Amino acid sequence: MEFMPKPLALTLPFLLFLAVGCGAASGSGWSSPTLAGGTLYVGSVGGRLYALEAASGEELWRFPTEDGHPEPLYARPVLAEGLVYLGTFAGRVYALDAATGAEVWRYPREGSLGGIVADPLIADGSLYVPSSDGKLYALDAEQGTLKWQSTTGARIWAGPATAEGLLLVGSYDHRLYALDPANGAVRWQFEAGGAISGAPTAEDGLVFFGSLDNKVYAVDVGSGEKVWEFPTEGWVWSMPTASGDRLFVGSLDHRVYALDTRTGEKLWEFTTGGPVRASPILANDLLIIASAEGVVYAVQSDTGERAWEYPAKERIGQILATPVLGEGVVYVSSYDRMVYALKVQDGSLVWQIATDRAPATPSPQGS
Repeated sequence: MEFMPKPLALTLPFLLFLAVGCGAASGSGWSSPTLAGGTLYVGSVGGRLYALEAASGEELWRFPTEDGHPEPLYARPVLAEGLVYLGTFAGRVYALDAATGAEVWRYPREGSLGGIVADPLIADGSLYVPSSDGKLYALDAEQGTLKWQSTTGARIWAGPATAEGLLLVGSYDHRLYALDPANGAVRWQFEAGGAISGAPTAEDGLVFFGSLDNKVYAVDVGSGEKVWEFPTEGWVWSMPTASGDRLFVGSLDHRVYALDTRTGEKLWEFTTGGPVRASPILANDLLIIASAEGVVYAVQSDTGERAWEYPAKERIGQILATPVLGEGVVYVSSYDRMVYALKVQDGSLVWQIATDRAPATPSPQGS
């Protein structure tokens, strides 16, 4: 397996797992937030899922409750049909009532899967769950029963995506798999030069993904043939973001690259102060970048010119989770056990709230 330069390894606590393996633990994690219907769902470093009022940060519910046992969270919660689905590093999948946080079902009912690191995917009534045991599980989203499972050659830390009737998922065995979503049968597979730990993105007949061989790949969705590759100077852990003829992707080399989707030509690059594990997100003409140094940047998506950064001087905790965009607000979950709501226009703080404590009151700007 490839290893990254020592300065980067020291910066990111999640790289410890590459040495110690994927056994379930009671330690910390990171989880990207999800926004739906005015509610922000975010997993905490301490292993609880919080439902927050997006406008104010007020806590609506938490799972598990104070008398429950937290499980490390790395995967983003996903929502559909009034349920929020949560995969944990303890190898369990929960379906919760999105309004109350009450448990509706869990899978498996007894025992556990391998640790769940990557984001599950909801599509056509199925919940696709990648696992560290090297399997992708297809569950009935309503009942929580197993439809099928497909096995790769190593752990799956990359979330799946759909494109042109295919289910796409990368594995630590260096392969990107195109599966039949009905039964998990392999349609084609593409072998990269390193492990694939970030979800793919599909656009206009191409699928884009990064690898721990320090490269970004573009592959034809229909055939699985490589169209182009682009080298960076660090692992590419995050999911690329595609918009029209542009692809934005972060690397652990501290940079975000803007590439031409058809050729892979570099259009511009922006250098942050730390590794970029979180995926960049578009907000109109701005690209929001979260860096592991503890800074959120906004740059012009056409030029890479900096528009603002938060905080301007001091640093918050490491940001490993991808932010989520709301109406003029971007929500950021940090490794300092805080959730921040920032105005997209100028990066000013709307509210912040601490998780993993007794039920708290949000702290607005200036308090």
